Amino acid sequence: MSKEFTMDMFSVGFGSDSINSSQRLLFIALFITVIYRIVKVIPQIIMAVSLYKEGKRHGKRKGVWALLGFAFPILSPIGTYIYIKITEKELPNYERKGFSKKTITSAVISFVIILLSFALAVSAFVIGAFSFYKSATTDEHIATFYDRMGNEYNEFDLNKIDMYSEDGKKYKFEYGKGFHAYYVAEDGTKLDANKCFIDEDGWFFYDANSQLLLEGTETYYLFGSNLERYKDKDGKRYYTLGSFSYWFDENGDLYRQDGRYAEKVDFESEIIIQ
Repeated sequence: MSKEFTMDMFSVGFGSDSINSSQRLLFIALFITVIYRIVKVIPQIIMAVSLYKEGKRHGKRKGVWALLGFAFPILSPIGTYIYIKITEKELPNYERKGFSKKTITSAVISFVIILLSFALAVSAFVIGAFSFYKSATTDEHIATFYDRMGNEYNEFDLNKIDMYSEDGKKYKFEYGKGFHAYYVAEDGTKLDANKCFIDEDGWFFYDANSQLLLEGTETYYLFGSNLERYKDKDGKRYYTLGSFSYWFDENGDLYRQDGRYAEKVDFESEIIIQ
């Protein structure tokens, strides 16, 4: 079956309307995160170059010093400063080279940049967390999903999306003990999720008497769960609901989601892995 796995649940959940405040906050957090990752490398490069030159000046293993400077931009200048002090302690003053002022300046600059990068990381986390909080507590969601009746859900509700049968009855997903999952009818009746299906029109269907015929199986997202597609005597197609989340986007297209990844549900393809 031909599929596109470039979408995750957020990318397909974004609407086409103008960006709301929750989404804007998330984009700001992501932008700050990118800046943080760039800034984070700067002190590593500065100390790698500085300690390389320092090692060369002292006739030490400059490559090792440079590697230490890149890996530990805060600790490495302190360590090399102590090392030089100890190793040159017994030397006469005219033979002592000491720790160069340029390296000290580089270490100070690196420390300041590290503080800046830490501030950026904290800012990104706080803004990102607030964007999710705002999305969870208001109607301005980061990503918006819909059930068959057009009711809205946010990204925290993917396992809570209600299913509806064609006669308008509602069914809620519920995890049981172990690996058991159910869809619970409005009267409290629990239906085995593996006997619950979604048809090609997006309606819930419970196959109480196992009348549907297995058409074939496929693997969801390379190493994911097996998906079973069925059909009835009239040729109408169904997918097992199981523990997958099924939801609609703003255009009415049906998607399934398991873990991070989402894909558009394909009822039409004839290419089924048997």
